[in-house]
Amino acid sequence: HVWQTHPGKSRERIQEGLRRYPLQAPEVIVTDLAPGMAQTVHEIWPETAIVVDKFHVIQLFTQALDRARKLEGNNGTSHKNIRHQRRLLMARPKHLKLEEKETLRTWLGENPELKKQWVALQKFRDIYCAKSYKKAQKTLEDWCSHYLFEGANATKSIVKTVLKWKQEILNHFTYGLT
Repeated sequence: HVWQTHPGKSRERIQEGLRRYPLQAPEVIVTDLAPGMAQTVHEIWPETAIVVDKFHVIQLFTQALDRARKLEGNNGTSHKNIRHQRRLLMARPKHLKLEEKETLRTWLGENPELKKQWVALQKFRDIYCAKSYKKAQKTLEDWCSHYLFEGANATKSIVKTVLKWKQEILNHFTYGLT
């Protein structure tokens, strides 16, 4: 069941929309990483579980990778070249052609900070491959423990966000929603 609460993102508008919800409170909702939305849902529907949309969690990494790519300074200026570089960084390696994998390997070899962020993303994606809540929880906790101290600065910032949303991320494995 998909339902848009109300136009606008202010807390007041969201609260107004939730109070007008035509049915009983849902068991679970899926949302982005907007803290106001989660807090508001808990205030209006305290028993409703929240799942953070996987896309928005991964987007934290893709945005950080894109910033690092721009700072790296060895990126092209043509739209086609920029799109190609972004695709190489953000795609799962299994979705890349052999020559693309080699290009990526060379590029990451020349930029250790970019490589740290890219590896952190790949390891984080492994969490979503977990077959159970318990395995996902362990993998997430191990990932956070490692990257909080060993990651690139952007990755450390992502870890802090992930820790704030840990339960809502793990709820994906309880409800199977994203």
